[in-house]
Amino acid sequence: MILAVCIQNSITTLAGYSDDGSRVFSASTATDPRATSDRLAVDYSQLMMLYGVKPTDASGGILASVVPAMTDAASDAMKRITGRRPMTVGPGTRTGFAIESSNPSELGADIVAVIAGALAKFEPPLVVAYFCDMLVVAAVDDKRRFRGCAIMPGVKTSLEALKSAALFSSLGFNFTDAPMGLTTKDAVNSGLSYGISGAAEALARRMCDEVGADNVVVTGEQAGEFASRSTLGAVEAEGLLCDGLYAIYVKNAQTGRR
Repeated sequence: MILAVCIQNSITTLAGYSDDGSRVFSASTATDPRATSDRLAVDYSQLMMLYGVKPTDASGGILASVVPAMTDAASDAMKRITGRRPMTVGPGTRTGFAIESSNPSELGADIVAVIAGALAKFEPPLVVAYFCDMLVVAAVDDKRRFRGCAIMPGVKTSLEALKSAALFSSLGFNFTDAPMGLTTKDAVNSGLSYGISGAAEALARRMCDEVGADNVVVTGEQAGEFASRSTLGAVEAEGLLCDGLYAIYVKNAQTGRR
């Protein structure tokens, strides 16, 4: 089994893949930049066991991290579990698509993984909308070239910003079909539901025109809610983050890169 780990600012996602590429388990935990390698090894192992997977079944791994302070500790933790240093997504990693940028390393490893996951399942040109702490909408043309992306605050980030005001400090969020609300809670739900969905729709439409794409793929938290509201025929693809990491692992393992 190959263990895939993606460390993002607030959430760390893990998944395991069998030799035939099927996903064995998927789990998530809060990201803690203060965690030591020993603590991370325990956390990852316990999550695997929670889903009925033996840590000793893992024979290799791949790591993507957008929290540099945790990268080395997570790599050490994965080595303790698998017995091997994990492949780490970064400069020189074969991703399956070209990054047309003067500084490709600026593209977050999580975004790279999501795009790789989408390309493993859908033919380009395509547009991918990734709902996480942020909203990321990215475009890939028919030559498998990453043409760029748009990044803006997502539901979680927007809600946290609203909570800084005393009036909104105790609010949560639920998607709603109502475009307006009579209470503060309902008004926030309407604003975030239609604001984030509307932004994703508008960006995806413009990018589809730019790269000639008919495929719009959505993944991440609230992705299903967006897909159900989309007029672009958006398709939800669950688990693209770690699926993409596994696809990258296979591509690089075939060339002997670690």
